[in-house]
Amino acid sequence: MTMQPGGGGIIEETGKFFIELFLMYIFIAFLFIPGIGLLVGVKEPIGAVMSDSMEHNGNFTNWWEVHGLQYDRWNITKEEFQEFPFKNGVNTGDLVLFKAAKDIKIGDVIVFKDFNGKSLLHRVVSINPINTQGDANYEQLPNRENNINNSMIRGKILFKIPYLGWVRIGVEKFLN
Repeated sequence: MTMQPGGGGIIEETGKFFIELFLMYIFIAFLFIPGIGLLVGVKEPIGAVMSDSMEHNGNFTNWWEVHGLQYDRWNITKEEFQEFPFKNGVNTGDLVLFKAAKDIKIGDVIVFKDFNGKSLLHRVVSINPINTQGDANYEQLPNRENNINNSMIRGKILFKIPYLGWVRIGVEKFLN
């Protein structure tokens, strides 16, 4: 039996794979994500969308026909909403990058800790006081997204990467 140069056994190759995977995790967790955090001004700049409260499930016009009345209550018109960032919503499983929220405006999508310490990602519907509402919700969540103070806000959504958040959701479910 002859061995080819550089040809390791399956155990050796599996070991290399797990070492590379571990090193990639160390790089991402301790260098890449904190580096992005320094650039955008937040400690934890990346999150996975874990609920459907911001989903539009189709085109904007169809979504507005069903949900537009909830924005009338906040004096937000269809035309104004169409100018908002993420006017087509944010979906479960999207990976989002957020930045420090220094200039919050009506229509921004923010990440904040509610009064129970739970993270929410919802749209700002009023400024003084800051109130939010999920695009797919017919009303605000009681006692969770009204009168939000600045210390509760983790950031404002900068952009989203569809589907990539499912990796993080899967890992969290596996670890719990």
